[in-house]
Amino acid sequence: MNTLAIGDVYREKELEAFQMAQQKCLHQKKGQAVLYEGGKGYGKSQLLAEINFLAQKEGHRVLPLKLKEADFKQCFYAIQTLMAIFFEIDACPAYYRQECLHKQLRGMVEEPLHCLFNDLFFVKFPLSFKVSHMDDLTRQKKVKACFFQVLQE
Repeated sequence: MNTLAIGDVYREKELEAFQMAQQKCLHQKKGQAVLYEGGKGYGKSQLLAEINFLAQKEGHRVLPLKLKEADFKQCFYAIQTLMAIFFEIDACPAYYRQECLHKQLRGMVEEPLHCLFNDLFFVKFPLSFKVSHMDDLTRQKKVKACFFQVLQE
């Protein structure tokens, strides 16, 4: 006789939610997010390990990202962290970060727009005339557009 614990039923639903989001992301080319929240000892780490295993088994690259409550308040935190990994500047020395980022952006993002990344990646590209005349909302939209452009290339 098979017995199924109540926790296993919830785990199956959680894994199903992940797999549905993954399929939408892959087939519709739209980003999907599945968030798992719970107190200490609820099994979040085990669930994420299972998700990691399933995704890698299907040939997907997995980038673990653990967010703290304070991180939710910072604009672009998750994408900033993932892009730093993508640009390979997350582990490089601070004095080399700007040069490394410049090499990665060259040919993908107009040079006058490089200064949009100053605050996000702690670099100091010169403020361009073009960016200096953008309001905050326009800058945020342009950063988002640049990220999409880089990811597409």
